[in-house]
Amino acid sequence: MSELIARVSCGDQDAFGRFYDATSRMVFGMALNVSTDRTQAEAMTQEVFVAAWRSAPNFDASVWAPSAWLVSITRKEIARMFRLSAKRSSAGVIS
Repeated sequence: MSELIARVSCGDQDAFGRFYDATSRMVFGMALNVSTDRTQAEAMTQEVFVAAWRSAPNFDASVWAPSAWLVSITRKEIARMFRLSAKRSSAGVIS
């Protein structure tokens, strides 16, 4: 998995597709654990993989196991999306 992330960090879209295929169920499952709304969980999953694509150049295999790195990104993105949703709700914005 570390090799895939290294290739993703170089912009390898095929490697990203394989990374997604190998990990998307885990990410989607985490999203469904915090949101029973399937559409929202899908949006969260999408945002996690956008963040993973952007963060791949910073991945350090000597610090992170690939799954721990992705779980960390997943938690941060889910929290960010909930904060954004709360801000929109408090501002009266309909999403």
